Amino acid sequence: LMIRHYFGYKATIGLRDIEKDNINLRIYPNPSNGIININLGEDNYGLPYSDYELRIINMLGKEVYSSDYKNQINVSNLNNGVYILSIINKKTNQTKQEKIIIQK
Repeated sequence: LMIRHYFGYKATIGLRDIEKDNINLRIYPNPSNGIININLGEDNYGLPYSDYELRIINMLGKEVYSSDYKNQINVSNLNNGVYILSIINKKTNQTKQEKIIIQK
């Protein structure tokens, strides 16, 4: 009697598939000394910009900036260093994060 392995079976183990980031984000200039431009590009899947929220988090995990989506944000009040800029879609809860550097 010969046993053959069948690899076509997909087991369900209760974990969600990780979805690909659908947010096309471009940040410039990076490093910045005061103003950061944020561009979602033309590929934002038809969602209005009001569906997005911006957050800046320092390396200690403290939120230092939060607002609705803007094309430009003033970061001149932040200390020099490395921060994480997150853009969150409020309807789908998708998040895209990018590192930003502040140098004055």
